[in-house]
Amino acid sequence: VCSFRCLLALGFVRFCFSKMDHEISALKRWIDGGAAWPTGKETQPAAIRRGPITEEDRRFWSFLPLSVAAEIKNSSNSSVIDSFILSGLTERGLEHAPKSEKRAFIRRASYDLIGLPPTDEAINAFLADDSSGAHSSLIDSLLDSPHYGERWGRHWLDVPPRTCDRFPPWEPCRGPCERLAM
Repeated sequence: VCSFRCLLALGFVRFCFSKMDHEISALKRWIDGGAAWPTGKETQPAAIRRGPITEEDRRFWSFLPLSVAAEIKNSSNSSVIDSFILSGLTERGLEHAPKSEKRAFIRRASYDLIGLPPTDEAINAFLADDSSGAHSSLIDSLLDSPHYGERWGRHWLDVPPRTCDRFPPWEPCRGPCERLAM
C-alpha cells in the first residue's frame, strides 16, 4: 500500500485517458482511509475440508493418471495428428477437403506465413520436388524466412493500444489520437 502511494506521489503511475481519473481518486481515497477491507461473508475464504482422501476424491479428473490415447491407424494419412482429426470428422459424418495442387499450396502457405507471394524460383523448386518431405521443407523454409518475423512483428505492433510512447514514465502520455495528429 505504501509503495503504491509513493508511486502515485512521485507521478510514476499515470494513465493516458482522463476517464480513469475518477478511479485513481477513488483508489487514493481508499488508501488514505486506511485501505479497510470488507469483512462480509462473501470475502471469507472457502472452508478447507479436513480428513482422509476418499475414493470419490481420487476419481476427480485432475487426480487421474495421464493416459495415452489409442493411435488410430489409417494408411491414407501421413501422421498421427491427421488420423486423430480424421476420426473426429468421421464421427460427425464429415471428411477431409481434397488435397490442394502444389501450386495452390505454395501460394497459400506463402501468403499465410510471410504475407508475400512466392518467387518464381521457389515455385519451380517446389513443383520439381517430388519427395515426401516437400511440403514440410517448404513450411520450414517459410518459417525460417525473415519475412515471417516481419509479418508477425508488424501484426503485434498494430494490435495493442500503444498509448504511452514517451519516456521517462512520469512525463505525460500521448494517446493514439494525439500521435496521429503529429
